[in-house]
Order: sequence, then structure tokens, then C-alpha cells
Amino acid sequence: MKVLAYMAIWKRPEITERCFKGLKDLGLEVFAVVSEDWAEELCKKYKAGFVRAENNPLGKKLNTGLAALMGLKFDYMMTIGSDNFINPALFEAYKYYMDKGVGLIGVDKVYFMEGDRAKFVDYQLQIIGAGRMISREALETAKQVKVRFLKSVGGMIQGQPGEEKFIPVHRAISGDRSDILEIIGEEKVILWDEDKNKALDGSSNLRLIADGVTNKCIDVGRQPYILDIKGEDNIWKYDDIAGDPAEFNYVKRCFLAN
Repeated sequence: MKVLAYMAIWKRPEITERCFKGLKDLGLEVFAVVSEDWAEELCKKYKAGFVRAENNPLGKKLNTGLAALMGLKFDYMMTIGSDNFINPALFEAYKYYMDKGVGLIGVDKVYFMEGDRAKFVDYQLQIIGAGRMISREALETAKQVKVRFLKSVGGMIQGQPGEEKFIPVHRAISGDRSDILEIIGEEKVILWDEDKNKALDGSSNLRLIADGVTNKCIDVGRQPYILDIKGEDNIWKYDDIAGDPAEFNYVKRCFLAN
């Protein structure tokens, strides 16, 4: 199966280049959404596809890149931060579920590093964004269209007469809805909340699951499968995250030996 790694890039060029090298070693094609000239040059250096967008809000930036990459051929999109590192063994853990066509696959455990500190965090069955796999079929459910409601509607789409908003395409065209809404805009891929900078992974997971996407959170124990390197430019700081102290040199050897 073809896996396309997707990331948003902002600042921290040195660690981002190490991330690119790691993805190249994994044999993955990369697509990025960038906001700075140096990031464009890095994408060109590593032959990664890219599109440019304003950095804020991050949700809108991510959706802009997603809309662009939907024109590419891939079976699964792997979301990853530009400061994340993936252990190749993670793909073995995913393989069974990818072969079954599960729409959303991920883990709930990750290691963090900053300076000479490391910690292990268990998000307890909440699939994290780093290393998360989303099938192309699942991404199709993220296509939304702007509609205007003609009468009050409840249930999954909820709207009032005259209200305009984006709703999933499959809900807008399900059955004959001409008496309750009208489509007034083009389709748009909206996986992330466009007005937010935080809590984007959790809300995007919930959006997929609410639309019926099959999902699997794999328990990998304390295996060093995913690393997130923190810095001063991160929205969530190292000290903001509760976790168990981990042996720094062990974590470094697992991910940053080269």
C-alpha cells in the first residue's frame, strides 16, 4: 500500500530536516503545507510535495494542505508533526489493520523529549496525531459543502431557516433534501477545525468516527514507536504534558542514533 506522510511546517528548520531524513529512510513520500521560504526549499531538497498557506489558524492551514494532496494517489495518509520521529516497527503493528481497510488507525502512547529530558505519555485509548493513519476512503467523508437551510433540521446536521454552514457532502445529498436545504458552495475537505490552533487531532478523530469511519487504537505498551521533540515554538510545551519520566539516553538511542 502507498502511504503518504503529511505534515504542517513552522519554524525549527534543523529538527524538521532530521524529520525529513527519517521519513526518507522509511521510504515514505512526503507532502507538506508550509508558511516560510526555508520550508519550501527544504521540500524541494527532499523532493516533497508542498503547498503554501498562512500559519494561523493551524486548522485552516492543515485543511489547505489536505485539499491539495487529495489530488495525489495514495492508500493511507499518515499525519506527522515536523518534529516527530517514527520507529519502522510501527508499520508492522499497523499492517493487519491496513490490510483490513480500517479507516483510522493509531496508537495512544508517545515519548517526548526536550533538551536532556524525556517522558512517556499514555493517552488512554485516544488516538494521537503523530503516526496516525487515515485511509483515502475515510478522507472522502471529510468532504463538506456549504448549504443554506430552508427549514429547521435536527439530528446529525442541525440547522435553522436561513442558516448557512458546511456539512458533510454525503449528508447534504442523502435522499431528497431539496425541501430542507440548498447547496450554495463547492465541496471542501474539512478534517480539522478551521478556527482553532489546539486540540485538532482529537476533534478530527471524532469527526471521522461520527461519520462512520472504522477505527482501531493499537496498544503498543511502552514500546518506543513514536517520538515528539518539544521546543519553545510548540503550542503545547513539554512541561504542560503530564507523563512518566523516561531514561533520556535510551529514548535518544531508539530514535536519534544517526
